[in-house]
Amino acid sequence: MNTVKTILKLSLTSTLATLIALLTSPAAKAIIIDFEDVPDTFGWDNFGSGSIEDEVSDFESNQFFFKAADETDKDGRRTGFTVANDSHEAYNGSTYIVLEDFIQNDGSVVFNPMTISQKNGNSFSLHSLDIAEWEEEANQARDVEIRGCLFGKDCNEEGGFVSVLIRLDGNTDGAGPVNDFQGVTFDKNWGNLSSVLFKGINAIGYDDGFPGMNSFAIDNIEVKEAFEPEPISVPEPTGALGFLTLGAFCVGSGLKRKLTQR
Repeated sequence: MNTVKTILKLSLTSTLATLIALLTSPAAKAIIIDFEDVPDTFGWDNFGSGSIEDEVSDFESNQFFFKAADETDKDGRRTGFTVANDSHEAYNGSTYIVLEDFIQNDGSVVFNPMTISQKNGNSFSLHSLDIAEWEEEANQARDVEIRGCLFGKDCNEEGGFVSVLIRLDGNTDGAGPVNDFQGVTFDKNWGNLSSVLFKGINAIGYDDGFPGMNSFAIDNIEVKEAFEPEPISVPEPTGALGFLTLGAFCVGSGLKRKLTQR
């Protein structure tokens, strides 16, 4: 009988441990796009604090493709990226990218939506990122529109995207004690995306009517494998655990009966 009890105890413990491990196993490994690979890609030597490279063409970073807007100015030029490190009061001790409207001397503006997507074309989920103002105050975007295009749907139609408007916090004290970048997190609705669009808006602009450049900086974009968000009914506090315990008990009871019959 003691042998039966020991085997039963081990069976219950092992089953519960397996079920708990399955429930608490970590999610798919995250990719953090921190742009530290960009200077090497373009062959920039000694790219460190205070460094700036303007109007960089579309580029790849950590398995993702970064593309500026398709609109061009009257001379056929298109908005590019700025790659910076601790510049224009946006300090975080690392390399980040900047997007801004491309303004001509005649005041015409090439708008700045930036699109990111997986290099292999697969869907992905967006979890978090860091964002900050950049440039002098008149040029800083006060808000950033972020739109996630749902995989397999038309991003220009209702139901084909999710979106959020981020109000920037105005903290730009450079090397001072205040964090210049603010963290943004995204919920489960951002779980099955083909691409994400970013656009800075509402810059103050200049007194003479010259438009502000809507500049903003982005860093540490966290992405993971895609998942399909589904409605989940919330069980009673003990429901889920009770169900697992019952399952484990049934397994153990069956084993006990077999051993007893022998």
